[in-house]
Amino acid sequence: MAGQHIADWGHRARQVQDAMWGAGRHPQGRADRHPLLPPRRRPNLLSRHRSLAVNEQAMGIHMNQNKSPHATEPTRASWTRMSSYFSDSPDAGNIDRTAARTLLGVSPEVGYLFRAEQGFAERAVRFLTHHVGVRQIVIAGAGMPDRQAFVPILRSCGLDAPTLVFVEPDVALAARYRTYATTADPDMIHVVDVDPLHAHMLWPTIARDVPLEPAEPVGFLLIGHVSLFPGDREHAAAAVRDHIGYLPAGSFIGLTHLLDPHTPSWRATVQQLGDALRRPPLFGGGCATRTELNAMLAGTQIISSGAEVVEPGFVPCHQWWPSGPPLPVPEIARLDVCALAHIPFHTPAPPHEKEGTADVA
Repeated sequence: MAGQHIADWGHRARQVQDAMWGAGRHPQGRADRHPLLPPRRRPNLLSRHRSLAVNEQAMGIHMNQNKSPHATEPTRASWTRMSSYFSDSPDAGNIDRTAARTLLGVSPEVGYLFRAEQGFAERAVRFLTHHVGVRQIVIAGAGMPDRQAFVPILRSCGLDAPTLVFVEPDVALAARYRTYATTADPDMIHVVDVDPLHAHMLWPTIARDVPLEPAEPVGFLLIGHVSLFPGDREHAAAAVRDHIGYLPAGSFIGLTHLLDPHTPSWRATVQQLGDALRRPPLFGGGCATRTELNAMLAGTQIISSGAEVVEPGFVPCHQWWPSGPPLPVPEIARLDVCALAHIPFHTPAPPHEKEGTADVA
C-alpha cells in the first residue's frame, strides 16, 4: 500500500486554511505559512547524488552526467511532441508522428490519454496553489509552451512570488520554453533541460539554477514520463521514490501512468501498449499493476481524488476532481491513471541508503 491515506485532503486543507487566515482568504506574503506545510531545512541534494547514482547502477542503467537513456536523441520520440501531435499542433517531428501512429494502432482513442493527463496536471496545480498555498511548482510533461495553462493558474493564485519550473529533456523544446519564459514572466518561470526520470540529475540542477526557497515545500508533477521509463516497473518505482528522497517534507508529488488492470478483457490491449512502447522510436516503457503503482508512492499519503469507493488511490485521470459534470470518455481512458500524494514530515531514508550503499566506491 502507498502509506497512510487522507480521506479528503482538499476539504481538510480548506478548513485549516480558513481557521488560519479567515474564510475565503489565501496566504499572502512569505511570512504566512500553511499550517500543514511547516518550514524545513534545505535537503542536502548533492550529498544524495552519489548514493542515488549507485542505486541506478544497480538497476542496470548506466549513464554519465551529460546523457541519459531518455534524453533527446535523433531517433527517439519526445513525449511533449507526441502530445502536441494529438492536439493537432504542427510541432511533432517525423519520429514523434511515427510513435504516435504506433500507439494509434493500439487504439484510435489513444490521443485522449494525453489530453486527460494534461487536464489532471492543470487541476492538480490549481489545487496546490489556490487551496493549499504551495508557491513552488515543478512540472515534467507540461506540453508545448503555447498550449499549457499553468502560468495563468499561478498568476491567479494570490500567492506572493510563485515559482514555476518546467522540466523538458528535449533541448530544442527547452529553448522554446526559455523564449516563452522571457516574454511571459522571466521572474516566475524557469526551465531546466534535464531528464526528469533521474532524480540525481534533476534536483542538483534545480538547486543550482533555480531560486527556490529551501524551506518551502514543492509541488512536483511527473506527467507521462514514468510510463516511458526504460526497464521494468520495479525500477520505475525506484526512480519515482528517488524523487521523494530529494523533496522537502511537506511537499507533494503527482504522477500519471498507464494501468495494467490484470483482467482478461484488457489483457490484449495492455500487451499491445507495452509492445508499442518498447519498440522504436520509444524504446521503453510499459503498463503497471496497482501494486506496482502503489510502490511508486510508498511512504506518502495519497490525496483523495473524489472518485474512490473505498480509499484514496490511483484513479483514471479524467476522474481526479473533474471541473464539471461527467462527459462521455473512451473505454481506454480507464487505463490511464493518476495520483497526487503528500510527503510526510518525516520521510524514511530510501532502502539503498539504509543498506549503506552510499559508502560503496
